[in-house]
Amino acid sequence: MIKPLVLSLSLLAAVALTQTARVSAEDTPAAAEKGKEAKQNRFPFRGKIAAIDLKEKTITLAGKERNRTFRVSDEAKITKDGKAAKLDEFAVGDEIGGLVSKNAAGQNEVISLRAGAKEKTAKTTQPKEKN
Repeated sequence: MIKPLVLSLSLLAAVALTQTARVSAEDTPAAAEKGKEAKQNRFPFRGKIAAIDLKEKTITLAGKERNRTFRVSDEAKITKDGKAAKLDEFAVGDEIGGLVSKNAAGQNEVISLRAGAKEKTAKTTQPKEKN
């Protein structure tokens, strides 16, 4: 009498665990796909400034076939020669680069903007002593 009961309970527990594992496995790809989709909305850019509109907070890069316009968000990280900067410090003809994301309206919005030399990082190694 006890053996069939133990066998039934074991079988029931195995089925329950299998169903839980299936649900978790189905949720994981959806979450990964969502994260992948968000990253696909981001892309790097670089080029020469063709126009700057400080009122609308946009920059236009000259292109071979057509110009590209990007909106600079208030949260954008802006640097020039490795130091924090503002959009009004840039000029037509400056070589710039950065990272852009598509916003909810489908516009290209600058996340980070850089001109000039990259920020220098402090070296963590000490120079070797000569004997």
